[in-house]
Amino acid sequence: MKYQDLTGRVFGRLTVLRRCTNKREGPHNRIRVMFMCSCSCGKKIAVRAHSLTIGRSNSCGCLRVDLLKTNAHKRKDSSPRTLQQRKARRTLVGYIRVLRDRYGLSYEDFQQMVTEQNNECAICGDKMNPPNVDHHHESNKVRELLCGPCNRLLGTAREQIRVLEKAILYLRRHHGR
Repeated sequence: MKYQDLTGRVFGRLTVLRRCTNKREGPHNRIRVMFMCSCSCGKKIAVRAHSLTIGRSNSCGCLRVDLLKTNAHKRKDSSPRTLQQRKARRTLVGYIRVLRDRYGLSYEDFQQMVTEQNNECAICGDKMNPPNVDHHHESNKVRELLCGPCNRLLGTAREQIRVLEKAILYLRRHHGR
């Protein structure tokens, strides 16, 4: 196989030391020419020749870390409070999308349901944090809001009344033991 000898050449922070064992990869199990390189930070890594020549590989990964450190002032505010607010916003946006796509509920309808139920589970009456939308799994029709344990209870029983009745009889039989 023909390949260009890159020994001694410098690519960014990487200096090519020698050619190393070829690697087979990809869907067609193609042979990739590999070179052992030394990074300016002292780490040695094997890199594909193609990645070096097209400029994809410039370091062992230390360059990215250094750029993140030196350009921190150019990034948006990264204080813990701001990061927490961004995460909460992403979570809320994702939940609004789930409400719309999975249950056909707008966020306003959801908030109205929470208010109507006084933020209490429709089964046990405990406060819900967070509220879970209970729905019929075949028709996808929304029923009411439940706390997490009650929602899991229905799901675990596969929404079968017979299973829940047997569970009640079991608990009555073994109550207080």
